[in-house]
Amino acid sequence: VQLRRRPAASAPPEAQVRASPEPAPATEAIDPVCGMTVEIASARYLSQHNGQTYYFCAAGCKRSFEKDPQRYVA
Repeated sequence: VQLRRRPAASAPPEAQVRASPEPAPATEAIDPVCGMTVEIASARYLSQHNGQTYYFCAAGCKRSFEKDPQRYVA
């Protein structure tokens, strides 16, 4: 990786300094109970566990997670 990141000796100065693009924020999450994809912006069912937000497709998945979160958190 270090060798790939090293600028070529003949490269112009503006090509030697490149800003890393910011990663795009996630727009979807995976329901940890059933594995379904959930759109974060419109998610109705969510839960916090150990400082992380989890998104669910339905109330039943949320209830199952909240009963035993360790079962679903890797």
